[in-house]
Amino acid sequence: MAYQPDERVADFLLSDEAIRWLMQAAVFTLTPAHGLANLARLRADLPPSLAAAVLEQVTLRQKAAAKFDRAAQMLFTADALQQASGQLPARHRARRFAGMKVVDLTCGIGGDCIAIAEVAAMTVASERDGVRLRFARHNLAVYGRAAHFMQADALQPPFDISRVDAIFADPGRRGKSGRVFNPRDYQPPLDALYQLYGSRNLALKVAPGIDYAALGWPAEVEIVSVSGDVKEAVLWTGELAGSISLPSGGGLSIPSRTGGVDNAPLPPGGVDNIPLPPGGVDNIPLPPGGVRGGFESRFTHPLPASPAGGGASLLRRATLLPTSNTLTNADAPDDCAVAPAGRYLYEPDGAIIRAGLVRNLAALLGLWQLDPQIAYLSSDAPVSTPFARRFTVEQAAPFSLKALTARLRELRVGIVEIKKRGLDIDPDALRLRLKLHGPNSRTVILTRVGSQPMMYICQLNIGSLQAVHTQGKRYFAAMMEVVFDQVPDDPATRYLDLVALAVLIVEGH
Repeated sequence: MAYQPDERVADFLLSDEAIRWLMQAAVFTLTPAHGLANLARLRADLPPSLAAAVLEQVTLRQKAAAKFDRAAQMLFTADALQQASGQLPARHRARRFAGMKVVDLTCGIGGDCIAIAEVAAMTVASERDGVRLRFARHNLAVYGRAAHFMQADALQPPFDISRVDAIFADPGRRGKSGRVFNPRDYQPPLDALYQLYGSRNLALKVAPGIDYAALGWPAEVEIVSVSGDVKEAVLWTGELAGSISLPSGGGLSIPSRTGGVDNAPLPPGGVDNIPLPPGGVDNIPLPPGGVRGGFESRFTHPLPASPAGGGASLLRRATLLPTSNTLTNADAPDDCAVAPAGRYLYEPDGAIIRAGLVRNLAALLGLWQLDPQIAYLSSDAPVSTPFARRFTVEQAAPFSLKALTARLRELRVGIVEIKKRGLDIDPDALRLRLKLHGPNSRTVILTRVGSQPMMYICQLNIGSLQAVHTQGKRYFAAMMEVVFDQVPDDPATRYLDLVALAVLIVEGH
């Protein structure tokens, strides 16, 4: 369990005196190697517990900057920050609460309340933990938001719940031993929340990997990804479910109910002003799945069947932020052809996969699957979509390490992105065995078609600003990682490889 401040520490952190110490510590080099030295500097003038609290707080603020644009003024606990929604998904979700009286039963440090209070007619922030509640009050003030605060158990609210229009909860999903995966072990348990509030307009934020179809009661499940990374799932009931109208012909946007936050600016680094690198981006081979494990996609499980629980009326929605593109099972039939790969392969966004909308996407765009259980789609003509990454297939063949190595060397490939789905292959180990050198880059997709392991040597085609946003953030860091993983330890050799890498970037390779 992470360090949790007590009331005495909270008193100090909320005091004017703490501001000076937090500002002083904010300029420290916040790395594990400097931790003891930083602590010693603070202990020279502060009691050990307060010195530790200041150092912990500036460290959390640094981490929180990825979620909140005013993190440098906010207060956090480690567990609450880890679970807190970032501004982008919180604002997206809050649009459904516009003009309502809303209670957040598990407000934590206030991440969701900040967004809800921006558009709701009234916001009640309830939290069982007194320190978190005090931090939530502070954090809402940082954003100039107002709410009614109360310390209470989410299952025993000290007020008439019928006086509010909608209820939101983000139950705790971490215990003493780490993450909690069974919804019955959430704090409070998911089934207990539904039993108490299921007849009301209810929204429950849950882990994106939850088997929502087995619950049987949500009217809508929304899977949300941010710049290609799946972040959360929300279960909606009552008037909140499906309350955002979709345009005909594919539902590619979500209009606000009141326009409350539609025009809010994207956080720094948003996609609107991202310049393309010189030479274009067609050959940048970085995925939204990270760079460890040989650039392996984090969605390597078989394609889930269309959920049956919850009835045929269950609305399944995938929402991609920051663009707010959305797709539901009402936009296209859950059916598509299965055929060998054509000229192009498509990897659906993780939100599409988790929402069980791969076949719906294929039907909408005229694509087909390679295998009924594998989430790769294909076409003969290029199709641009924000819902999937497109690859141009240069070669398709049964998987053979010898043949793959020979072909990549023939193409003078030095940097390879390896993606796998449905195969027991370690991309990181495979990449090391390839021992590649050269100025070019490729994506290798390894999957199975029926029982046959297949390999597809591809080039990446980017068809959306969202893909540019994701790749731009990670491109240089990931390429550095590849270089330092593959080249010898000799400094001169590393220097030459880095120079070659810089040339590749400048030339758009």
